[in-house]
Amino acid sequence: PVPVEEVLEVNGIFRESICKIASIDLKKDETGILELAESYQVPFLTYPAEELKKAVCEDGFAESAFVESVTGVGNICERSALLAAGVQKLLIPKTARNGVTVATAVVIPAVSTSRNPPAISSPCSVFGKILRSSFSSPLMRCPTRRMG
Repeated sequence: PVPVEEVLEVNGIFRESICKIASIDLKKDETGILELAESYQVPFLTYPAEELKKAVCEDGFAESAFVESVTGVGNICERSALLAAGVQKLLIPKTARNGVTVATAVVIPAVSTSRNPPAISSPCSVFGKILRSSFSSPLMRCPTRRMG
């Protein structure tokens, strides 16, 4: 399987729960990410390095001096996940598979009921997600995700 699918599977995440994909604006035309977003039918959000630097993580970031020297910010996947989710806590910290880094954060709707359960989004360099066993519902869908 492709790296994103591997990370989803290992973490018990349904592909259908992915709400957003996010990364740095330098990757806005990256074919692999664009194809992934199209395949998952979700928006691909990008942020400039200066905006990524403003992200806050309760547990800190897994910074890379190399990534910072190339992009101007020491961590892209975790920071973009948090910005896209609008939160400060990661669900899954930076995970690398075959040169692809993935991090996820939870998007919680303003009103959470049994009809509108909490969703997990994975804004990251490469994806979003929902846990299979995290909540009582066997399959929860992102409230903004169109399901066909």
